[in-house]
Amino acid sequence: MKRYVLLLAYEPGGWDEADEQVRQQFFDAHTAFETFVDEQGRQLGSAALADTAVATTVRHAGGTPTGSDGPYVETVEIV
Repeated sequence: MKRYVLLLAYEPGGWDEADEQVRQQFFDAHTAFETFVDEQGRQLGSAALADTAVATTVRHAGGTPTGSDGPYVETVEIV
């Protein structure tokens, strides 16, 4: 069976500036998506990732995994 990871990107800082109506729309959209996935019997888990300000990047270069902290501009760096 194939498995997929879905990542929903957003502009950092937008949540803090959003009013309650925008936040509720966000929650409603996520709830509708999770309900759809649950009805299909396929959801294995769901969780929010930490903000980019506390991101940790792990690279496997030269056979040795190394970690680095910090926000990064490119999405590929965050993931």
